[in-house]
Amino acid sequence: MNASLDSKALCSALDRFGLPRAVAHAGADTFIAWNQAFLDRTGFSAEAIRKAGINKRLTLAETVQGELRALEGLPDNVEIASCVLSCPSKEGFATGHAVKNAEGYLLLMLDVCDPVADVFAHGQTIGRKQERDRIRRLLHDALSPQLLVALFAIAGAEAKAEEEGHEEAKELARAMKALEEAIDNIVRALEKPG
Repeated sequence: MNASLDSKALCSALDRFGLPRAVAHAGADTFIAWNQAFLDRTGFSAEAIRKAGINKRLTLAETVQGELRALEGLPDNVEIASCVLSCPSKEGFATGHAVKNAEGYLLLMLDVCDPVADVFAHGQTIGRKQERDRIRRLLHDALSPQLLVALFAIAGAEAKAEEEGHEEAKELARAMKALEEAIDNIVRALEKPG
């Protein structure tokens, strides 16, 4: 019972940081203590979590091994693993990590934000970057030579028209300037982040 009181004090103290944390016991198939952030993240009510079993709701991935375990400084009798917790909330699940000791106690440390939304936003960012890179390659490989040929052709026609005193020389100069500005605008747009 003393461990339960200490767990409740720990979880209550964690509310100051807004981190969703809970303590459970696998052998007793029960949540022992939790903080408000844990309830908010999972969608449990205080009454529902008292009745909820942990074993059917928690899925643990492989435990951390080797170098990472040494870096984390974990003792041999403690395991840490990624976890997924089935929740009554609209998302239906919460991800995070679980630390389990030899006595069967679990410290659940849920992710603060929605990992699916984070992965989606990350994917969008990568997709935008890949599309900009594809357009840059297209401009460089396919359009750059053609645009340069067009610029040189206009410049040559302008020089010849001006030499011969034709009025079209001014129109060709305006066309060349407009083409140069368009190329500069495309390059600047592609260099913008986001």
